[in-house]
Amino acid sequence: MHRLENLLVAIELKNMLSASFPEGAEITAHRVLEALTTEKCLERFSLERLEVLGDAFLKFAVGRRLFLLYDALDEGELTRRRSNVVNNSNLFKLAVRRNLQSKILNESLDIYVSETAVTEVVYIRDQSFDPGQFFALGHRCPRICEKETEMAIHSRCGKTPTTEVRCSKCHHWLHKKTIADVVEALVGAFIVDSGFKAATVFLKWIGIQVDFEAFQVINACISSTSYMQLASSTDVPALEKLLGHEFLHKGLLLQAIVHPSYNKHGGGCYQRLEFLGDAVLDYLITSYLYSVYPKLKPGQMTDLRSLSVNNKSFANVAVSRSLHEFLICDASSLSEAIKKYVDFIRTPTLDKDLHEGPKCPKVSL
Repeated sequence: MHRLENLLVAIELKNMLSASFPEGAEITAHRVLEALTTEKCLERFSLERLEVLGDAFLKFAVGRRLFLLYDALDEGELTRRRSNVVNNSNLFKLAVRRNLQSKILNESLDIYVSETAVTEVVYIRDQSFDPGQFFALGHRCPRICEKETEMAIHSRCGKTPTTEVRCSKCHHWLHKKTIADVVEALVGAFIVDSGFKAATVFLKWIGIQVDFEAFQVINACISSTSYMQLASSTDVPALEKLLGHEFLHKGLLLQAIVHPSYNKHGGGCYQRLEFLGDAVLDYLITSYLYSVYPKLKPGQMTDLRSLSVNNKSFANVAVSRSLHEFLICDASSLSEAIKKYVDFIRTPTLDKDLHEGPKCPKVSL
């Protein structure tokens, strides 16, 4: 019976989302249920995989908007502002504002959690089903705790207990991170069932702006023309041929290969594009792993993603494609470090095993 009750909760949330925006109708109740269910429920599914996917998309979508909105901010400031939006504390506040905490399924089997560890208590069924006393899950508890219980437990508003706390009416306290995880899992659920547009609309509904205007993209392309003065510093046609793509705005390509050490062109380097590209890669690889390997656990997805996007992996790809030859920099120490690393990578395998390789230079192309 508890599984039916949990599904009813998911349907209730789906109906609320459908009433709030048209794209809400495109997600299935079973996907919503998955996004609301933590591992502690001991079910055959949980929100963890959707959370990993949603987290990657959230960082990409927010990062893209910030990149286009603030063309004068450097990578560090863009990263800080994105963190302010996607951190667990902010996601928790936004979720509580939309009352999502009253829909989260936590703990084992028949325990339905609706408490935020802040102020609101909602009904939890922990007894056999009685049609005469059935109270729809997700609504406020019709019973009031005794005075001594309120003083002992409910007065802890705003604090997350280190251990599980229950009162005589089975009210429960959720960690803030759990609620934040559900927001990310719901983002992932919309991506899986409906795609980018629905996930973007959900984020807007929850209170996170990720939209951008076409003119902002145009402005970013136009501003890259300042890098065209560097066209004589590298072989742009050869680089385009190597990449298999002819750029309409070649200034963007030049910006992507300018190291921070180079300032003979009046300033600017690849770091802003690195900020954006890092988020794109993170999402694309996460999406690939989620889709191609449905049995991968969340931790395995994260580990495989880290192996794919770390500096050493990218450095090896850059050397194998000779991308390092197009780097525009003005640091002799960096050039020497790159040369040593390239020589080592191109050393025959048997000889390479006999020597400890040089440290991979940190260059983001």
